[in-house]
Amino acid sequence: MRYLLNQAVVSVLRFDAGMRRWFKQIKRRRGSKIARVAVMRRLATIFWHMLTKKQKYRYESLVKKHKEFEVFEGTEAA
Repeated sequence: MRYLLNQAVVSVLRFDAGMRRWFKQIKRRRGSKIARVAVMRRLATIFWHMLTKKQKYRYESLVKKHKEFEVFEGTEAA
């Protein structure tokens, strides 16, 4: 499970500007490894809420949505 969360962190930090900003704040204060584990923990909590409440992942993006997320959200990718 830890490996999967670690891989998810890479994708989330790429596309979620809010999570990336939070990661950088922690990284500056505590270091890269601790920041990565903090994001993993936050993602685990988010995934749990997604599964229990049957909701989609909401993220903050500074650029146009990536096609993978558009397909995941149920909209057609152009």
